[in-house]
Amino acid sequence: MDIALELCDTFFFDYVYSAVLPAQPAPFGLETGFGNSTLGYLKAASTWHYEPASKYLNWAPRDAAWMSYWPRDNAYRQFISLFLVMWYFRLPPSLQFSC
Repeated sequence: MDIALELCDTFFFDYVYSAVLPAQPAPFGLETGFGNSTLGYLKAASTWHYEPASKYLNWAPRDAAWMSYWPRDNAYRQFISLFLVMWYFRLPPSLQFSC
C-alpha cells in the first residue's frame, strides 16, 4: 500500500494538495540553503523528508511535494488519500462479498 500511495502522491495528490492547501513560506531569516527561490523557503519550512517506500520501486518527489500545508506524513492527508484510492479502485460488484 505504501508503494501505491507514493505513486499516487507523486503523480496526482501532491498537485491537488498544493492547490487546495498551499504551504506558507518559511519565516523571514530562516536559512534555506536553496538560494533565493520560493521552493527553497517551502522546503526549509517543511518537516517532511523523502524516504522511498521500497528500495526496488520508487519515484522521486517533484516540487509539488513540498508546496502543500499538509506534508506527505500528515495523518489527515494519508487518510484522505487512502480513502480516495480505495474508493476509486474498489472491487467490481461481481467480486464483492455478500452477507
